[in-house]
Amino acid sequence: MVTYGSYLGAEANIRDDAAWTVLGDTTAGLLAGLAIFPAGFVDTFGWTRRRAVWTVDAGSLVLAVPPMIDLRIFVPRDLRFGSGGQTFGTLVAVVTIGWVMNRATLLEEIAGPDPSAADRALIHWLRWVVPTAVTAAAVWWLVTDILGIVGSV
Repeated sequence: MVTYGSYLGAEANIRDDAAWTVLGDTTAGLLAGLAIFPAGFVDTFGWTRRRAVWTVDAGSLVLAVPPMIDLRIFVPRDLRFGSGGQTFGTLVAVVTIGWVMNRATLLEEIAGPDPSAADRALIHWLRWVVPTAVTAAAVWWLVTDILGIVGSV
């Protein structure tokens, strides 16, 4: 955002630009999540795609209702739990893809019928490196923002 903001002209409406950015980012994230999480349920539990999508949608609705009813539930916790929630959601998605989905299915989805050595290495990257990095970010968030043990940078 800092880089983007440095290119804005004086006539730019930062509030409108921020709202459009939030809308676009949120829409992209929701669409990605709605595509990824049901796939994990289908692969893991043998559910139909319809059942997996409706389950994820219903859970999302149940979690979204309290902040919609009363913003006092949401606003004070936005920065604290929003950051942690994004990190946790990323960790759940990466663990679902790397550890829950069938490796052969995942490899075929990534590379098709003839995977290369780089494609196989990507599976290991998704299983070990990415979750470790996201967990490190989550621990940093916990130590700085929640527990206040280390001052934030």
